[in-house]
Amino acid sequence: MSDSSFTTTPRFRNTEAQDSALAPSTVKLRQWRNVVIAVLLVGVLGIVAMPVLRYLGGNSVRSSALQFSAVTRGDLVREATGFGRVVAARSPNLFAASAGVVHFIAEAGTLVAAGAVLAEIESPELMSVLAQEQSSLLAFKSDAARQGIANQRAALSKARELDTARIAEVAALREWQRAERALTVHAISQVDHLRAKDALDASEVLLQAAERDLSLERQAMHLELENRAALVARQASAVVELERQVAALKITAPFAGVVGQLNVADRTNVAANTALLSLVDLAQLELEVSVPEIYSADLSVGLNAEVELGAVRVPGIVRLVSPEIKDGTLAVRVSFSGSPPTDLRQNQRLNVRIKFEERKNVTLVDRGAFLDAEGGRFAWKRIDNHLARVAITTGSFSTDKIEIKSGLNVGDVVVVSSLPTNVTGDRVNLLE
Repeated sequence: MSDSSFTTTPRFRNTEAQDSALAPSTVKLRQWRNVVIAVLLVGVLGIVAMPVLRYLGGNSVRSSALQFSAVTRGDLVREATGFGRVVAARSPNLFAASAGVVHFIAEAGTLVAAGAVLAEIESPELMSVLAQEQSSLLAFKSDAARQGIANQRAALSKARELDTARIAEVAALREWQRAERALTVHAISQVDHLRAKDALDASEVLLQAAERDLSLERQAMHLELENRAALVARQASAVVELERQVAALKITAPFAGVVGQLNVADRTNVAANTALLSLVDLAQLELEVSVPEIYSADLSVGLNAEVELGAVRVPGIVRLVSPEIKDGTLAVRVSFSGSPPTDLRQNQRLNVRIKFEERKNVTLVDRGAFLDAEGGRFAWKRIDNHLARVAITTGSFSTDKIEIKSGLNVGDVVVVSSLPTNVTGDRVNLLE
């Protein structure tokens, strides 16, 4: 072996044999993959952290942004309020009973007593018809009187005929008795005896006929007299009706009050049933109230009411509830329980409170937006520096109070406004 083999430069082992050249596209793909993985990690962290941040921020509210109310005990009155207009309970229109020329005696605004003549209607035609019918009534009465006299004469004539038949019957009876005795002693023949018997039978027949004739004549006279009396009564009814129509030409006040509006001018020729004037009864004033239709299920006749007349509250009662809803309201008539105040004027507007229900000594809290936000089932109770959501049971409602049946005690402070929509959970921190 030569020495040249030992002088060769030594060589070290490395990873050169394992390395291989990569294409440029493979390097870029790895870089994009790393970017996508980083974006996904950031998104996941955001999704996880968002509820936590929302919870930490949403469950804290400032107390100055809320309204609080303390739970108390007292009386709750469920009622409806509104403005009422003073109107007359009775203000009828008076009409013309017949056609004619009207003449007003009382002017508009005149205070009149019951029965006072307010207007008169001149109707010559009606007066003429009344005079004719009265004359006819006198004629019927005279005819009935003549019929009565004729009946008496006829009855007298029939009675005379009956008496004559009785006398003839008595005479025939005596003649037959004489013939009986004579036949016994053979003083007369059998033929004369039979002739006397026939005369007696004939007289008895005539007597019976006269009695029946008198009875029938009396019945006929009675019917005739009744007919004439019916004619008189019929004509008298016609006269009474015409007299009523003539009396109705004077328009009188059915009650004491004030003459309202005159619907026609004085000395105007009007037709029958024309409205002439109105009469207002100031002794029976009441109020007409427009109540929102949401109270339609609670409204009924007989409910108690209060009318605010200045600083005085006058008791009243619901007298009438309209069956029709118009423009979202119900028309209600409220009358005074006693005599109406003396200083009321028509169309005066007064505040009226209609009471549906009154509950004594119950747990109360102010009414607020929380009732609608929580559906009346929950409330936010203040405890130191935080709020706790508690379950409650509500009862009756008034315009400004709510009855609490359970869930809250007297002295508790609750939120009566609505909380922000981002609040979650059953506990909220209060910030000053």
